[in-house]
Amino acid sequence: MSEEQYLYGVEGLLNELFSHGSSNERKREIEQTLNEFQQQTGLWRFCFYFLEHSSNQYLLMFSLKVLEDLVNKMWASVVHKERLEIQRFLLNFITWSHGSASVEPFIQKKAIKVLVDIGRADWPHQYPDFFSTIIQSIQDPSKCSLGLTMALTASEELATPREDLSMARKEELQKLLLDTVPQLLTAVLSVLEAIADRQRRTVAETPPSSPDRLSVITSRDSPVKALQLPLPHHERAPPHHYAPLDVQSEELSSVALKCLVHVFSWAPLSAALSPNLLTTIFHFASVGCEIGADARTMSCAQLGSLAMSCLNELVSKPQIPTEFQDFLVTLFVQMFNFLERITEEVVPSSTGSGESGNLLSHLDDRLVLLVHYLIRLPHQILCCQCPEYSDKIESVLLDMHYSKSTDCCFETTTLFQ
Repeated sequence: MSEEQYLYGVEGLLNELFSHGSSNERKREIEQTLNEFQQQTGLWRFCFYFLEHSSNQYLLMFSLKVLEDLVNKMWASVVHKERLEIQRFLLNFITWSHGSASVEPFIQKKAIKVLVDIGRADWPHQYPDFFSTIIQSIQDPSKCSLGLTMALTASEELATPREDLSMARKEELQKLLLDTVPQLLTAVLSVLEAIADRQRRTVAETPPSSPDRLSVITSRDSPVKALQLPLPHHERAPPHHYAPLDVQSEELSSVALKCLVHVFSWAPLSAALSPNLLTTIFHFASVGCEIGADARTMSCAQLGSLAMSCLNELVSKPQIPTEFQDFLVTLFVQMFNFLERITEEVVPSSTGSGESGNLLSHLDDRLVLLVHYLIRLPHQILCCQCPEYSDKIESVLLDMHYSKSTDCCFETTTLFQ
């Protein structure tokens, strides 16, 4: 039989298998036929043809499942030349499907998963450009979304690898991942910063900050000594309003923040921090607090929720070294400014017009958890470096009336005992 005949034959069987009109007995016969077909040597070449010439979702998924089983169960028996052929085909298929309306997103994600499985087995010895390809895709505007999805999948699959890997290979993968974190975060952060820069606009121009409103908390050996902190001031800065994001920017921001959340779940602070990291994340947290009740506002609230998840992953590390005290203070100051904005804009609107009573429903749990961590920072750190905040933070939290204006189970007073 020719490849085309096989295509129509397998496609017909799959359509019949998933048809509601097929009896259970007929479905068992089809499953047996397909299992026998999968035992053929070199079946993966037929799968290449199926993936290139069919738009049938059942057949595409079947083909990718055959390749996945080959990679996870029989990869050791595949010669190097054929491994490269499979790897290159998958990468080309993923790139092509990224711009194709005929391929559903779940098909593309499955193909990415199979490619990452190859990376788990062969990177870096037989697949040296595995991660550099992901970084290059993130940096390419036409492939940015694809690269971010690949990075997220790689983090999910490689940070906690399968149990069938040897301990030596698991340790090697962990070291390789840690080595790539700075480059990966730089690429992901550049995407978020570009979107944030395009979005920022103010209702009225604000004068540049005076020197007494900026300070740099430094330690001689601190890895975050370059972080700039806006210090408290007797007047709040004018509220900022953000232009709505277009659909593409929302999608890019969402997958980029998801990638950060997962990387922060396993990467140490020494690998995760950068001077612009907190500013960018807090920007998207603020975007989630925009007033309104339409669908676009709800999607922005989801971005804010993801941004808060990023921050919670950072501050919930089981052990934070002493040299990262400056980072904690930076995070506290940024959080204070964020709470001030919520107090000034969200609470008056929700209590006045009744327009946005549950605006922060997507943020509440994560926001409360973050505040829970932050106000328990070592007292001596706050007194030494941010003494003006110790008296103001309680009043800000009380202004928000969490236990009354939202459904959060959060008793503010217990946090200060």
